[in-house]
Amino acid sequence: MKKEIKQIIEDYIKRNGLKMVKKISSGGLFTSATYDRRTVYSLEELFRLTKEGFFLSEDVGLLVFNSILKS
Repeated sequence: MKKEIKQIIEDYIKRNGLKMVKKISSGGLFTSATYDRRTVYSLEELFRLTKEGFFLSEDVGLLVFNSILKS
């Protein structure tokens, strides 16, 4: 079952991508914060960006639920 769920999630990420974000500047008195936003399409990219300080900007529970329902 664990391998099946992992494969379903990998397929979902390949099809739809997964949004990640990293704050690169807090901004200043007259500017807003600046973010680096990226979309990953594989678990390898996800793990690499996580090591670089990126965070998921999506609800992971919802992602898992949707990927299982759509399979």
